[in-house]
Amino acid sequence: MGERGDHAAAEREYRSLLVAELKILGPDHPATLTTRNGIALEMAEQGDHAGALSEYQDILNSRRRVLGPDHPYTLATRYCIATELAHRGDYATAEADYRDILAVRTRVLGPDHPATLATRHQIALQMGERGDYSGAEWEFRDVLAAERRVLGPEHIATLATRHQLALEAARRGDSAVAEPEFVKIVEVELRVLGAHHRATLATRHQVALEMARRRDHAAAESELMDVLIAQDRVLGPDHVATLKTRLAIACHVAARGGQLGAADGFETLLADGERILGRNHPFVSSMRRLAVSCVDEYRRVPFDDPELYGALAIALGVSAPDHRSTLNTSGWIESIFNGK
Repeated sequence: MGERGDHAAAEREYRSLLVAELKILGPDHPATLTTRNGIALEMAEQGDHAGALSEYQDILNSRRRVLGPDHPYTLATRYCIATELAHRGDYATAEADYRDILAVRTRVLGPDHPATLATRHQIALQMGERGDYSGAEWEFRDVLAAERRVLGPEHIATLATRHQLALEAARRGDSAVAEPEFVKIVEVELRVLGAHHRATLATRHQVALEMARRRDHAAAESELMDVLIAQDRVLGPDHVATLKTRLAIACHVAARGGQLGAADGFETLLADGERILGRNHPFVSSMRRLAVSCVDEYRRVPFDDPELYGALAIALGVSAPDHRSTLNTSGWIESIFNGK
C-alpha cells in the first residue's frame, strides 16, 4: 500500500498487525519491532516526522538490546533516524551517522550489499547539502558503477543515483547534460515504476525546471501543475516534494506578471513550510527570504542581489549556501521571474 502511495492505509494495516503481534509474540519479538518500524516509516511519509523520529529511537533501543548493535535490522533503524535528521536540515549529524553506519555495514554485509550502497548514496547527498559538490559527484559516480553491476541499470536505486548526477550537472549550469539525462531517466521510470511513483514525479519536476531554464515557461508550468496534482494525491500536501513544486509554480505565476497571485502563493507556502518543517529548516529559511524580498509590494526580483539568487536556488534544491553553483542559476531565475 505504501509503495502505491496510500500511506494512511498502510499505517492502518501495520497497526492492525501490531495488535496481533503484541498479543501473540510480545513487544520484543523481531517481527513486532519490524512492524513498528513500518509504522514509523508510514508516519514519516505522511509528514509526521517528529512522531516517526521518536518511534525510531524507541525501536532502536529495543533492537540494540534484543538483536545487538551490528544486526542489519538495528542498522536499518539507525539509517531511518539519520534520514529523519537530514529531513530536519541537520545535515552534519546525518552525514556523521551515515558514515558510522557505512563502516558497520561494509564490515557486516560487504561493500556491494544494496544496503551498503544505499548508505554511500545518502552520504553523497549530505556532502552535496553542505556544498561539497565535487566530492558528492565523485561518490555518486562510484556508487552508480557498483549499482549498475550489482543491481542492474533499471533498478530504482540505480535510477536514483543517475538522477542525482543529473542534478549535479544542473547545479553547475550544464543544461546540455542535465535535461537529456533527466528525460532518459523519466522514460525508464515511467516504464518500470509507473507515472505516479514518487521517483518519476521527482524527475518530471526536474525536467520542468530545465524547461524553465531554456525559457519554455508554458511547457514548464503545465508540467509542474501535472506533477503537483499527482504529488498531492500520492505524497500528500505536506510532503516537502509537494512544497517545492508549489514553490516552482509560484515562480511561474510571477513570471507571467501575476505578482499578486505570486505573493499569495509565497505567503501560503511559507506558512505551510513553517508548520510542516519548522521555522529554522533550510528550505523554510530560504523561502522566507524569497517571500520578503521578491513579492513585497508585488515587486519583481531585484537581480542585483546575488544572495536572493542563492535563496531561491536553495529552496528549489538547485544549490546550497555559499557555493559557486548558486551564481550559475542567476540567468535561469531571472528568466523565470521576468518571463524572458
